[in-house]
Amino acid sequence: MDKNKYYCRIDGTIYNLKSIQQMIDSGEKTGPIYISLLEDYKLPEEYADRLTYYIYENNSIPADLDVAWEEILAKNVESRNIPSCPNCQSNNITVATRGYTFSRGIWGSNDPVNYCVKCGYKWEPRHPLKGL
Repeated sequence: MDKNKYYCRIDGTIYNLKSIQQMIDSGEKTGPIYISLLEDYKLPEEYADRLTYYIYENNSIPADLDVAWEEILAKNVESRNIPSCPNCQSNNITVATRGYTFSRGIWGSNDPVNYCVKCGYKWEPRHPLKGL
């Protein structure tokens, strides 16, 4: 599929998007491209949205939209700097206070602690201003 830059696999079906590539090459805005994907190619809105977003960001048609979309999602997660559990890498974490303990008494009882809902691992959150 690399030889023809206008073929795109979308949800397992290969589409010939030559007219879309011509619109991209002529500098067409994404609005008419989106409408063409919906009306001419009869793509569901979800895929038309994704493909239009990809075209807007990359000024090209991906060989496989599903793979390209997964890369976009992974890139967005990395760029948002979402905290994850150092033990299992789950993003399902909560922040609570340490609480009172017999050995520590009240010292540190209001300090925050991260708790992984998936595996139960606890760790101290990094201070955003210190970067540690």
